[in-house]
Amino acid sequence: MNHHRISRILFAAFWLAASHAAPQAAAEQATIAVAANFSLPAAELAAGFARHSGHEVVIASGATGQFYAQILNGAPYDLFLAADQHRPMLLEQAGIAVAGTRFTYATGTLVLWSSSPDLLEDASLEILDSAHVRHIAIANPALAPYGAAARALLENSGQWLRLRPKLAIAQSVGQA
Repeated sequence: MNHHRISRILFAAFWLAASHAAPQAAAEQATIAVAANFSLPAAELAAGFARHSGHEVVIASGATGQFYAQILNGAPYDLFLAADQHRPMLLEQAGIAVAGTRFTYATGTLVLWSSSPDLLEDASLEILDSAHVRHIAIANPALAPYGAAARALLENSGQWLRLRPKLAIAQSVGQA
């Protein structure tokens, strides 16, 4: 899916969220829960939407699992941009989300990143065992889909238990 198609789809989603958020207000406000991995693009799209529509978009950025729990407990988000397909499906099944409105807006990829570029010259997972790598930040696997994917990758490579002491578990991928 190209960038322009994503922008058009999310613009429409923002519009629907804003138009249903506060029917009496002249310039409505929509509150959108956005997975941390998509917070910067969402902020750019929201700013463009606000300029063109006059509607305000308030973005809350965080872990998909946290937003899922908040929405289950009545948090008043108008739109949920999750980092997985599972939790929005569960919300739809529970009758909390509007049936038939789920769609994939982007596809993500795990990356291995370091502030020391020379550390990643070979770019393989074996580098994580190196004494040069003291800490490995991942998002909380229980809350964030990217954290769950990182854990699965490390488990499948046989490194999860060995690397556990080096792990710094963050609330979301943005925090990691």
